Amino acid sequence: MALGETEMLPARLTGYDSPWLDRMMQESALMWVGRHRRRLACTHLIYIGSRLTLVSKRSGRELHIHLPVGHQRLADCFVLFDHLLGRRIDPLKSTTVETINGQEAPDSLFIEVLCDRFDTTSETCAVSVCRRVAP
Repeated sequence: MALGETEMLPARLTGYDSPWLDRMMQESALMWVGRHRRRLACTHLIYIGSRLTLVSKRSGRELHIHLPVGHQRLADCFVLFDHLLGRRIDPLKSTTVETINGQEAPDSLFIEVLCDRFDTTSETCAVSVCRRVAP
């Protein structure tokens, strides 16, 4: 391999035991990492301790939450948006949530928790999420 070239490797998970995650992580759904590629919408996994609590696909457009609506740590799942909207390098100005657990985001019971943490704008089939601006 010549200097400056980057080998393309598939992202893979090991040591998990989830049939749902197996279906999600099919070969065609894997993100490939390489040099000089534009940023791709990607998958994020959020854990509380050793428990998988949130799977975000397409940079937050599809959320799969593995906690009940009234769970005391539910708000902690949305740390993903703190990262996407507040990272030091190339933060997003906003992001869109289209579905939560397969349901349109504006109709989901989980959206109330997201609205408590961030500035949100509800649209017909999606919710735009922005970092909350201090008064």
